[in-house]
Amino acid sequence: MPRINLWIILLLVSVLLNGVLLGGSARSWFGPERPAAMEMPEPRRGGFQLRAFVEALPEDQRREARARAEASRAELRGLVRETVMTRRAAAQALLADPYDPEAAAEALEQARQARAALERATEGRILEIADELDPDVRQAAFEAAMTLPPRRGSGRERRPPAQGG
Repeated sequence: MPRINLWIILLLVSVLLNGVLLGGSARSWFGPERPAAMEMPEPRRGGFQLRAFVEALPEDQRREARARAEASRAELRGLVRETVMTRRAAAQALLADPYDPEAAAEALEQARQARAALERATEGRILEIADELDPDVRQAAFEAAMTLPPRRGSGRERRPPAQGG
């Protein structure tokens, strides 16, 4: 590829990326304001945390939610086990030598289905619990379930590295 064509392509890519970035910024600057209730907290790395959701409930509702979760524990554990097994099978299929793309695609599909079944079951428990909550309690519980906890030791000073000698 001649040198001039490479620079033209890079210039076009740069212009396109700048346009995307400016468009996104303009939308956030000039777009409609969202009501505070619509804003979601920064999500956790692991996604929705059922334990944090339950712990944020008032004590009487927390006991009821724990009882419901306990009743479905065996079902959820089975789904978790199935999800782990299908993920392992997918990894093995992807790393197999000789590689079989059809077997890998099938293994990935089975892993996706297992993950979806686990998510449906977990979401079902969440919906059952959330159905009986007041709006303020429900919002606080969802915020707790979706927000990153404060970092450990965030209030401590950092020690300088040990000097070797």
